Amino acid sequence: MFDFRQSRFRVAGALCAMPWNEGYYPVSMKNLPLAVRRKAIEIANALLESGHPEGQAIRIGIARSKQWAARAARARLPVR
Repeated sequence: MFDFRQSRFRVAGALCAMPWNEGYYPVSMKNLPLAVRRKAIEIANALLESGHPEGQAIRIGIARSKQWAARAARARLPVR
């Protein structure tokens, strides 16, 4: 079986850990609702790929995903 935690990818020329997914994500995302966590993971992975440090990518991903969910709630859009 493929272990995502053992995978590697390149960011800004450096070898880094595999980006997060729904089964492997930072502990700070564990209490987020599922849809918000999915968006936070998506944002954080994009930030990692663009060269941001891991801690910064996590913080920004969580903040932006909460903003995304709040905008969706105000617009009464379904959050998937």
